[in-house]
Amino acid sequence: MKQEKSPLLSDDAQPGLEDSINDAAVPVPIRQTRPYLAAAVILITTFLNYACIFLPSAFYPQQAALKKGSKAGTEVGLVISSIQISTLVGSGLVGIHMKTVGAKFLIISGAFLVGGCTVIFGFLGKIEDWRSFFGLSMAIRLIAGFGEAAFDTTTAALMLTMFPSHTATAWSLIELCIGLGFILGTPIGGALFDAGGFWCPFVVTGGMVLLFIPLLLFVLPDIQSHFQHQEPQTQLSMWQLARMLPVVMVCLTFFLVYAIWGFARSQYPFYLDQTFHWSATHIGLIFLGTGVIYVVIAPGVGLLVDATRPRLVMILGLLMEGCGMILIGPISLFSILSPQPWLQYVGMALFSIGLCMAVIPAAPDIISCATSRGYEGGMSLNGLVSGLLSIFTSLGGIGGAVFGGVLTDSFNFLLAGTVFFFVLCAQLMVMVAVTVAELCQADIVVLPDVKH
Repeated sequence: MKQEKSPLLSDDAQPGLEDSINDAAVPVPIRQTRPYLAAAVILITTFLNYACIFLPSAFYPQQAALKKGSKAGTEVGLVISSIQISTLVGSGLVGIHMKTVGAKFLIISGAFLVGGCTVIFGFLGKIEDWRSFFGLSMAIRLIAGFGEAAFDTTTAALMLTMFPSHTATAWSLIELCIGLGFILGTPIGGALFDAGGFWCPFVVTGGMVLLFIPLLLFVLPDIQSHFQHQEPQTQLSMWQLARMLPVVMVCLTFFLVYAIWGFARSQYPFYLDQTFHWSATHIGLIFLGTGVIYVVIAPGVGLLVDATRPRLVMILGLLMEGCGMILIGPISLFSILSPQPWLQYVGMALFSIGLCMAVIPAAPDIISCATSRGYEGGMSLNGLVSGLLSIFTSLGGIGGAVFGGVLTDSFNFLLAGTVFFFVLCAQLMVMVAVTVAELCQADIVVLPDVKH
């Protein structure tokens, strides 16, 4: 099928050409270097946004306990995870209504909410009343989550649209900046807290996000013009997209890998502490190493996905993640192996590589699935894809932490890991079957027509 070049990238249009197209209906093309400048500003702002999210992890639990006068683990967990709840709700709404509301408005307002809420959060340290402190912490993080959803969903769609021939590389760069925010956000927060107190990390980092808003206004392309000149028949609803069997498989995989990560992030530290009596610093280094590996290999995985079939890379990623899960612990299925520190290092390294290889191919795979069924690629489709994946990311993170916690409390970490391992194996077999059927052009992957 012939693919039309995205108007956002078109540099072939020449003013003054006489043809059947009305010049007033053609979007103004972006200069050759403009997409790269826009991408650079978007990626830096993405890093700052995620640094803002992870800032409180280093010192907020201790400060909350001091305000309450006793342990505040439950309340801290609610505050830290509340941003995922609002992101879950906001991502779907943004993906569906991006065209109506305006993509550029969503990006700017999202950055403003994240930066502004982060700055405001810094002044909560002056509140002595525990209930007011906790309630305002929850409210501000929830609002920031909606801003994060607006910014992330729209900028991801824009990045995919600006670089239609390198969607996996564009997605991998986004993941790289998210990973950097995850890795550096907590140590930056701790360092600034030690230097200036509670207000310092929030005001400094949130202020930097706000400073990037004028740059975003300058470099972002005329996105709405692109929307206005899309063909009506290319429009696709999120429900239509989600009904495609390969898309269902990819989204379930996305949900599962983030559920396993949520389980590991919430329960694995306790296992390491109880089994090996590692210090908090040692345990933190395990997760830091996992994030570093993810960030380092992400661009290479993006290039690999662009050069081959995204689904094959995803399957390989699930295999590697499964191998890593076997060694972490190790899981009770392989009780012949005794718990050893080196198994934890190797297992988490394989897990990180597998996670990266399973996540990055998701967006290109869904886009390929939609375009192969006759839908044109573009900002609208990319917005739906970004919103859909954001929903399953949040669902996986929340569901994995909760379900993993219940399993661990009912049994133990190793048995809980075994359950997740078998679910991963089942998902892997289903994905292999669907992929083989697609390659053989089997009828089972062709659902009833979803284009209305």
